[in-house]
Amino acid sequence: MKACDDLHRSLVAGNVCAFVGAGLSAGAGLPGWYDLIGELSAHIGYELPPAKWATGDALIDAAQAYVNRQGLHSLISHLKDRLDTTGVQPTAAHRALAKLPISLVITANFDDLLERAFRDAGKRVEVVVKDSSIPFMRRGPNTVNIVKLYGDLDQPDTIVLARQQYESYFLQRPGLVELMKTELARSDTLYLGWSGSDPYFKLVFGELLSRFGGMMRPGYAVMFDVTDAQRDELARKQIRLVELAAGDRTAALAAWLESLAGAAPRPDPQGASGTRLAQTGQVSAAPQETHPVTWNRSAIRQLLGDAFNDEELTTLCFDHFLAVYEAFGSGMSKGDKILRLLDYCVRREQVEALLAAVQTANPAQYRRYADRLRS
Repeated sequence: MKACDDLHRSLVAGNVCAFVGAGLSAGAGLPGWYDLIGELSAHIGYELPPAKWATGDALIDAAQAYVNRQGLHSLISHLKDRLDTTGVQPTAAHRALAKLPISLVITANFDDLLERAFRDAGKRVEVVVKDSSIPFMRRGPNTVNIVKLYGDLDQPDTIVLARQQYESYFLQRPGLVELMKTELARSDTLYLGWSGSDPYFKLVFGELLSRFGGMMRPGYAVMFDVTDAQRDELARKQIRLVELAAGDRTAALAAWLESLAGAAPRPDPQGASGTRLAQTGQVSAAPQETHPVTWNRSAIRQLLGDAFNDEELTTLCFDHFLAVYEAFGSGMSKGDKILRLLDYCVRREQVEALLAAVQTANPAQYRRYADRLRS
């Protein structure tokens, strides 16, 4: 998939910023935008359209209706209760994102899971919530600036959710608006957990699209269950779609980001460097052998099934392939875990490492399959 290939080259060149929506935190059990507003609407008996038909404007108006009835303090208190991350860990997708060579993340989220994931990855984090934070943004390796467009739970006066807050947004935070415009104009943007329904973001993006037209830098949206209308709108905005299969969305997104993070260029035998792209659109490191080994995936899959029970397989992944372990979903079968592990190792050229771990853990079963592991 050419889109992913282009994205990888931009990452290597340091030309990518990320735009993160509520979908990323939903994987940690936090409510999404519609669910959050739906709770507020139900409390005051406000009729909210079904999720399929609810526009961003409808959600903003519903939040305003709640403020009109219950007051701003009640709204902020509800957000602080429902989005509290005490005991909540960043998801595998958060952690995979933190491995990418990205120094700027723009987010519509109020929670702190992004900051924690980047800090856990050993990066210095500068959180930008107000215009007055912009002069303190940082450059340099292992540094990331997280721009929280609509506020932070720890700073209640910065929260933007109801109509009255949006109406004053452009006047109160012109610096953040200009910063977002500049970054969207000069960077290739990776959209994660994003629905594109925010009407005020649409205004900003529409201005850029009108100004730059065909010269607009590309965006890359990783999405699930995309409608034809969404495809057409993304194409109009020059945002390339990376559609992942439905199912465990957090695990699928984490695996895709892990593959992207692990695709840094490395020398080949002729001294060049580069990457290759699988048919699925996932990026993996370029092979270093002129004639790479062809693995018998069926035999390796059977070996894994015979060598380990479910608990032992999970422990193997925790000890040797942490990215795979973190992508395991609740209730995932042993067979699905084997498929995910094998796919990861093939794409990352770590089959030799996998087989070495199997041989150490269960030498008897390894000997049974040893002569069948290569095609």
